[in-house]
Amino acid sequence: MRVTNSTMFHGMMNQVSRNMQEFHKWNEMISTERRINRISDDPAGLATALRHRGNSAAYAQYSQNIRDAEEHLRTTDRALNRLQEVLIRAREIAETAATETASEMEKQIAADQIQELINEAIGIANTKSRDRYVFAGTNSEFPAFSLGGRILTPLASTSNEFNGLVSASGSFSGTGEFVVRFVQGGDVGADGEPTTAMYQISSDGGTTWSDAKSFTNLSLPITDSDGNDTGLFMDFEPGRIGEGDIFRLQVVPGKYLGDNGHIEFNNNMFSRVNTNVNGIELFEDTGFFDSLYQLKNALSHGNNIEISEALGHLDSLQTDMQRMVVASGIALNRIDITKSNLTALSESVIENIQNIERVDVVEVLTRFAMAENALNASVAALSKVFPRGLLSYL
Repeated sequence: MRVTNSTMFHGMMNQVSRNMQEFHKWNEMISTERRINRISDDPAGLATALRHRGNSAAYAQYSQNIRDAEEHLRTTDRALNRLQEVLIRAREIAETAATETASEMEKQIAADQIQELINEAIGIANTKSRDRYVFAGTNSEFPAFSLGGRILTPLASTSNEFNGLVSASGSFSGTGEFVVRFVQGGDVGADGEPTTAMYQISSDGGTTWSDAKSFTNLSLPITDSDGNDTGLFMDFEPGRIGEGDIFRLQVVPGKYLGDNGHIEFNNNMFSRVNTNVNGIELFEDTGFFDSLYQLKNALSHGNNIEISEALGHLDSLQTDMQRMVVASGIALNRIDITKSNLTALSESVIENIQNIERVDVVEVLTRFAMAENALNASVAALSKVFPRGLLSYL
């Protein structure tokens, strides 16, 4: 069979082309240090590497979540420890002032110190981690507690004839104290009776008083000294009001503005970690601020019985706080374990990807040298068979 020059030429050119492709393949592996640079290099290996890369990206996100959760938890843990210190200091002050030998001035100084601790506690309650208030629940863009608006249980004078329960309701944005005094005794809620109780209200500490009004139902609307509505109500149980009975309604800093939500982070595909204690759990359900205000008022009025009751509440608060500190520590330990596991998983995935994609440098250099020799040989053979001018033209 006769082989034409054209057939010989195209055959040799195809060989040169194949050698050139092989040369470029090994040269690319050397420059990228990767065995797989395109799908055709190893389809199955590339698919496995892509799965590993997906896992690696997920682990990186979980690691970021863990870092955020850890920062949030450590901020919470520090705040809880500071609140413990506030309770310890409050107890020390109360124990010193609760003695029979403590003077009224010493008790008032102690009450002022308790108010300073309350202010400090409100500041701690509004602790932030980055741009989030840690005790505000899921409503963490805003402070957990306001500087006013907290309505305390009304205080009854120890000399009052009325011995039923009194509560307060409504809303008030600021702070203040409203004194209700009954200028005529009577049955609570007895409308139209000759003995219907009558009352006045002062919002300036007793300097000025509103006009006397009849108390005709169990919910008494609170006004200021000029008779303007405040949005507050004092609610009484049925009973007998005595002339001269006095009640004090206080609106103080520390109203909770958050919710009862929890902030959780994904720490792996199947698990989430809770990173916060909301203000309802920590302050409202435990009576944290109410107990401190009760202690302050007991000290202000020199009521040793109520001071003792407040001390009992402080003991309970310290127990609750210690429980939450322990829970925070457990959560931090869990974070540390999860972080270590994620680090190990991430390193394992990266190693697997490298095992699939990484080149054997010695083998690649050897094959590159062989491909280079083959290419040079095929080009040399072509140049000997065909004139150099034809090759240059082609």
